[in-house]
Amino acid sequence: MIHKLDNLKTSDLEILKSCIDSGGKFVVFNYRVSLGFISLLRFSPAIFIQNKIELNSYKKKYNKLNLFFGPFLTYNIYKSNKKGGIDVTKDIMLNITSNSLVDREVDIKIMHTIFSKVDKTEKKKYIKQ
Repeated sequence: MIHKLDNLKTSDLEILKSCIDSGGKFVVFNYRVSLGFISLLRFSPAIFIQNKIELNSYKKKYNKLNLFFGPFLTYNIYKSNKKGGIDVTKDIMLNITSNSLVDREVDIKIMHTIFSKVDKTEKKKYIKQ
């Protein structure tokens, strides 16, 4: 999966790592595009966020886009975007190279986190602990 990188101010990998160490992160926002009875889920580019002001402006942008292009089935996406989107910093940093930073695209070959649905009995064990 190839992620485009947005809102980067540097092409140096070491400077990017130091920005991430100081609190920067890559975030992806969801939005839907409705085509009649079909609603397609889309993702934004991986946006580099350095402060809360940038995060709030991108949250508003993608929630407005979501309401404009896909008014159906948007509540869960709105909640996800309102929480700050999906943090993909670790996935990006595992796969980024100097060339991909210059090209502003990262090919995700190694995933940091694998998501799967938790079984009800396993969920009860986690809650009890």
